[in-house]
Amino acid sequence: LPLLLLSLLPRLLLSRNMRGDCGPPPEIPNATPELDGKTSFPQQSFVVYSCNKDYQKIPGKQDTLICLENGQWSSPDTFCNKSCNAPTRVIFASLKKKYIYFSYFPIGSTVEYECRPGYRRVPSLSDTSTCLDNLEWSTVAEFCERESCPHPGELQNGNIDITTDILFGSEIFFSCNTGYKLIGVDSAFCYFTGSTLDWTDPLPECAEIHCPDPPPIKNGEMRGGSKTYVYRHTVTYTCAIGFVLVGNSSIHCTLNGDQGEWSGPAPQCTEILCPDPPPIKNGEMQGESKTYVYRHTVTYTCATGFVLVGNSSIYCTLNGDQGEWSGPAPQCTGQYYVLVALSMLGLVHWVVLA
Repeated sequence: LPLLLLSLLPRLLLSRNMRGDCGPPPEIPNATPELDGKTSFPQQSFVVYSCNKDYQKIPGKQDTLICLENGQWSSPDTFCNKSCNAPTRVIFASLKKKYIYFSYFPIGSTVEYECRPGYRRVPSLSDTSTCLDNLEWSTVAEFCERESCPHPGELQNGNIDITTDILFGSEIFFSCNTGYKLIGVDSAFCYFTGSTLDWTDPLPECAEIHCPDPPPIKNGEMRGGSKTYVYRHTVTYTCAIGFVLVGNSSIHCTLNGDQGEWSGPAPQCTEILCPDPPPIKNGEMQGESKTYVYRHTVTYTCATGFVLVGNSSIYCTLNGDQGEWSGPAPQCTGQYYVLVALSMLGLVHWVVLA
């Protein structure tokens, strides 16, 4: 039986070749055929190979075999080799254009970098990286340094906080002095525009914060008035004569966020009152009222048979912020006692009985 099979083998192979079936595709080093479950490969059919892990296709090499008319596969070629993955990406530089579309980087191959916009070359440092034996790229030296933005200028009535520097990618912050508010952005970045470095935003402005007109006061006046009222501006109130100030005599312009407001309300001028005028015995008073204000005058008169001793009128006057009468009420005295009194003073030498 074995001899019979051996004798039939050439006929079986010839029969297969006549049908044009190439049989299983050959092995290719470091590559695997993509069969998709196929077991029969007639003429003109083809098989594509893919590289095994850690291997890359060598550019220009054929990765496809074709079943020829003679029942043989086209000549296989080794097209997979060890290769590093894509070169290391770095912030400060990019691959030169000629390497962008490369996918095959065999051990020992070298790529070159160039500085990104916003960076400048450091001549003393290497700008290359090499695929090493362990299929890792050698470290890319930081051969580019950031360029500087132009100085942002001076912020009038404010400050520019430059925390580190004004190099490419840096951020600066703006703030205003007390009493001013920021009009515009509060920060800016140094960025690359066109072919130069510049700031993303122009300098803001620091506008002076104003308070509204101070509140008015009745029966008084305000000192320190102005067309505009800025931070810390102070106005002082005084009252007209006969009135007393209730509250703080001065208020100042202060801040509430980026708005101006007064430190408090205006004081009030309250009218100063005198107490009820003193009464008089044996007489009467004219000019009575429910209240007695500054300069209010009352006049006294005596009943018949009595003589007024003292000032006939007194008026409400001021003692600081208190009201008081200009003097005591007069007295109404009988005529006999008046003459005796005058005699004692040497003014008369006779007495008339009342």
